[in-house]
Amino acid sequence: MTPISPTEDESRLNLPGQRSDVPQLVDPIAGSRIPYQFAPGTTLADTPVQLYLAEPGHHVRIQNNAATTVYVELDQLADAGSLALAAGAYYADDVEHAMISLYATATIAINGLASGGLVVISRR
Repeated sequence: MTPISPTEDESRLNLPGQRSDVPQLVDPIAGSRIPYQFAPGTTLADTPVQLYLAEPGHHVRIQNNAATTVYVELDQLADAGSLALAAGAYYADDVEHAMISLYATATIAINGLASGGLVVISRR
């Protein structure tokens, strides 16, 4: 998994209209989003949490609007050695996945649109 910083070329994201200087992620392709079979509302401090998709996804975008680093894994449990997403950064890639695992040292809202949370989008 290769992290993409907010200043890099967003052509890899395949999300038309997205700009890295916009602090909140707006999903312009809501009709093709994959629903979660199970999705917790927050991370738990020092405990990995998992988001399970109703069907495998082919694209994932995770945006960290929190003030702390969040660690990410696809299809295995995240821990402090996983891909690190610093505050304000996002990760996007075309990968097949059925589960997204998040690990943080603090409790952070997931998929809340308020600042200070995590936005996770999976799509076909």
